[in-house]
Amino acid sequence: MKISLTSNDDGITFTTANHIASGLVKQTQQHGNGLANLRKRLGIIYPGRASLETAEEGNDYNVKMKIF
Repeated sequence: MKISLTSNDDGITFTTANHIASGLVKQTQQHGNGLANLRKRLGIIYPGRASLETAEEGNDYNVKMKIF
């Protein structure tokens, strides 16, 4: 797992990359509520000033959250 937190005059950016082990169900096929809840909370606390992006790239699951 790789985790990064950076801060500058434009805000903060949190990124994480997590390896998806072979044989596990891909994240997009699961039906958890964690990311949906995080998106809702970001919208409530930082309306129009936050973003959350997720992507699968190869065997990695990446998340990028920005608060500006």
